[in-house]
Amino acid sequence: MMRRVAIVMLSILPLAVGVSAAQAGDAARGQQVFDTRCVFCHGEGLGHPAWQLLALKKGKDKAEIVGRSDLTPAYIKQVVRNGYIEMPPFRASEISNADLDALADYITHPGAASDAKP
Repeated sequence: MMRRVAIVMLSILPLAVGVSAAQAGDAARGQQVFDTRCVFCHGEGLGHPAWQLLALKKGKDKAEIVGRSDLTPAYIKQVVRNGYIEMPPFRASEISNADLDALADYITHPGAASDAKP
């Protein structure tokens, strides 16, 4: 009986590792999307208008959107697709649904992107 349990556990271990590797890959792709589409406004510091506006209105601790625990993937996707205040909407032809999923994953779990790097 113990041998069967051990065999089952060993057979599903690669699946668990594969899921976390896939999540890390999504976050890494999300970082690429952020770095090419979002960083110009949402990068940290002066010269990045979204960061400056959020720092003024919400405080510097809320100005950096990457890693904020109060932003959900659903909210991020809604804002990206529909825009918000000064932020324009981005169509699926500009940021694909798959890239948007990866972007939301990166913003909410940025540590996973660094886990994917060799």
